[in-house]
Amino acid sequence: MTERGRPIVLALLLLLCGASAAPAQDIRPPVNGERPMLRIGTNLVAGLYYPAGGALCRAVAKSGEMRCLVESTNGSTANIKGLLAGDLDFGIVQSDWQYHAVQGTATFRDGGAVKALRSVMALHAEPLTLIVHENAGIENFEQIKGKRIAAGPPDSGQRILFDILTAAYGWRAQELGTLNAAAPDEAAQSFCAGEFDAIFLMGNHPNALTQRLLNACKGKLVAIAGPAITKTLSDRRYYAPATIPAGLYGAAQPEVATLGVRATLVTTDKVPSELVYALVRAVSENFPEFIAQHPGLSGLKKEEIAEYGLTAPMHEGAVRYFREAGLIR
Repeated sequence: MTERGRPIVLALLLLLCGASAAPAQDIRPPVNGERPMLRIGTNLVAGLYYPAGGALCRAVAKSGEMRCLVESTNGSTANIKGLLAGDLDFGIVQSDWQYHAVQGTATFRDGGAVKALRSVMALHAEPLTLIVHENAGIENFEQIKGKRIAAGPPDSGQRILFDILTAAYGWRAQELGTLNAAAPDEAAQSFCAGEFDAIFLMGNHPNALTQRLLNACKGKLVAIAGPAITKTLSDRRYYAPATIPAGLYGAAQPEVATLGVRATLVTTDKVPSELVYALVRAVSENFPEFIAQHPGLSGLKKEEIAEYGLTAPMHEGAVRYFREAGLIR
C-alpha cells in the first residue's frame, strides 16, 4: 500500500521458468515455497514510470529467479516514503528528488536526510526541451534573451532549471524579455497563436504536446548546450546530459542535445544485496529487449545506467554487478 491508500492499479507479472544461471547464493528465502517478490513503485499509469516498471519486471522475468509486482503510485516522493515504510522494495524516482531526499532538502527538509536510500541504476532521460517558432531567429539557447518566453510555472521542473541556466549565463531579469508562467497546455495554445517566441517543456520523448508544437504550430527544436550548461551539469549532479533522438518527430528531425533530470531506480540498504544484483543483471543482460519495451526508453544507453543522476550511495548489489560488467571501476 502507498501512503495515500490503495494503488490505482496493480499489475502482477508472475515469472515463468528462466534459463539464466542461478545466482551465487539464495536471493531471499522462499515464502511458502515461492520465489521472492519484487515490489516496484512507479507513478500514475498514464506516465512513463509505470511502463518502465513493467519493462523492469519483464527483464526480471527472463531470469526465472523472482516474481515482480508493478505498483502505480503518486510518484517520486510517494515511492521514497513507500520504501522507508517497507511497502516497496524498489521505486522509480526523479533524480532531483533522489538528491533532495539524500540531502534532506526541499520536501524532505522537515524529516531530514534519508540516509537509508540507495541508488540502483539510472533509467530514461526527462530532458528540458526548447521549442521555438521557426521564424523567431533563435538558433541556440543564448538567443532567447529578450524574446517572449513561456518558461513554465515557478515551481515546475522546467522553470527551476530555466532559472538556474539563466543565472549561469549571468543574465539579469530585465535582459530576459517577457516571461510567462502558464502551465504547458495553456502555454502551448498561446505559442501556437504566435504569442510566444519560445516555450520550455520538461518530460520524456516522444510526447503528444511536442508533436503538436512541431508539426501544427511551426515550431522547431533547439539545442541547449554550451560552457554554462556544462558547468551547471558539473555543479548539480542531479541533472544529466540528454539528447532527443533523431526521427522521433518525423524523418527530418535531427538529434538535439540538451540536459535534464533522469528517472532513477532506488531502494534502501535493507534490501538484500543478491536481490539488487539479480535485478541489475537481468536488465543489463536483456538490455536491447528492455529499451524496446517503450519509445521513451529507446534513447537509454547501457553505459548510462551506472552513471547519471545517482546521488544516493549506490547499493552494494548494484556496485558488484556494475564492476563485474565493467560499467564502473
